Amino acid sequence: MGKKSNKNLEILVISVGATPQVVTETLWYYTYNKLREFDRIVLITTSTGKSNVHKELHRNKRLRHLESALSKPEGHFKILDENIITLKDSEGNELDDIRTSKDSEDMASHVFEILKDLTQDQNSRLTIVIAGGRKTLPAILALASSFYGREQDEMIHVLVNEELFWTDWFFPDDPHDPKQKIEVSQLPFLRLKNYTTGINPGSPLDALSIAQTRLNELAPLTNVLIDKNVITVGDKTFKLPPAEMQLWRYMARKKIEQCVREDLEFCGTCAECFSTHAELIDEFDGKIADEYFQIVKNGSQAWDNRKEGLGKRDYLDTEIRVRELKSKLKKNIRLRITDPRIYHSLQVTEAPSKGNGLEAANGVSLDKNAIVIKY
Repeated sequence: MGKKSNKNLEILVISVGATPQVVTETLWYYTYNKLREFDRIVLITTSTGKSNVHKELHRNKRLRHLESALSKPEGHFKILDENIITLKDSEGNELDDIRTSKDSEDMASHVFEILKDLTQDQNSRLTIVIAGGRKTLPAILALASSFYGREQDEMIHVLVNEELFWTDWFFPDDPHDPKQKIEVSQLPFLRLKNYTTGINPGSPLDALSIAQTRLNELAPLTNVLIDKNVITVGDKTFKLPPAEMQLWRYMARKKIEQCVREDLEFCGTCAECFSTHAELIDEFDGKIADEYFQIVKNGSQAWDNRKEGLGKRDYLDTEIRVRELKSKLKKNIRLRITDPRIYHSLQVTEAPSKGNGLEAANGVSLDKNAIVIKY
């Protein structure tokens, strides 16, 4: 937790239940420790919670007492009525409590709308406190925060001595008293704003379903079986022409048999085993031909033709043939594989060559651990 950034508008977002102590506890912690000053304070609560906020923080002057204790001028902590957001049901009625499944569904819809709105300004940073309210409210606030969260946003939990719960204690009157210690823990959470931008469904369930689909498309394949010129992924099979498949098999086999980064458990973005166009030409009548002979039947016309052609093409003819097959291979994969998750793992891609950054190298993104080749 750093000090206030000159770039970001600092917004504090707190889930508040029947007792508003979490508000003064959070403000005391950040202000006393000189960690952060907030430009806007947003409280998410029920109608009962809002009444208690007004009663304790305003009429009973808990905020003013806090300002005095921290040597701050009156009005330093501004909690505007418009920023005390009362949760509403689908018909616009304020919720006084969250007990039923319908209450939870309506509350979730409203919380998602709030977080979507608060994360529109990229020059803001949210500090999200999930300490107050019935467990369903902090849980939904955390979920919505992940759904719309950005890199700069933070989620925290505020902890105080259990003996202080349900008492008239709002913040430490003696910062050195260990029984009055306020602790704030940073909570790790997924920030999915980049994956959820543009999703505008009618309900959080729909939003989560769409986001899950997008994430599933990015999940790596864990088992890809290669049998001759057939690639099997789960219950899906893709058959490619032998002449094109020899290139793909060569690239796949190279990942598992010629890995130069054995220190990496997973391939990730590593492309050091990719082959340049020149390397594919050099290997065309060698290891690439070996893959062809694994596909077609020994003694068949295709076998004999490939065997007889070994070493008879000059460099230019081989270069043209490799370029042609590579182009057809990419096109066939594009036409035959419509599942985005499978397509991105199996399609031939280009990356800068490890030896010459100006030269492109070819390979597949598929992780080496997922490849199973039947001999």
